Amino acid sequence: MEPDIRSYVLFFTATKKISIEQLRRDLADELPEYMIPSQLIQLDEFPLMLNGKINMNALKLSKQKVVTNEYVPPSNDIEKFLTGIWEQVLQRKR
Repeated sequence: MEPDIRSYVLFFTATKKISIEQLRRDLADELPEYMIPSQLIQLDEFPLMLNGKINMNALKLSKQKVVTNEYVPPSNDIEKFLTGIWEQVLQRKR
């Protein structure tokens, strides 16, 4: 059975471009680590349905188009060793 791996995504709007890294640091000051979303996605506006509710299906499509963290491979033997451990613990590659 596959482990249930979920991640939190924060969609937000703002009047100006927000630094995702700064927002992540600000959230870390206020929230415990496990409550900080793994992805932070700034939108110009929320996609709405005709009844005025947020169109969740359109948000899912937005999530698929966003690359939040670029993979950086391990650069030395210690990082390779630790990466191997995390891959086993999380049962995921990379």
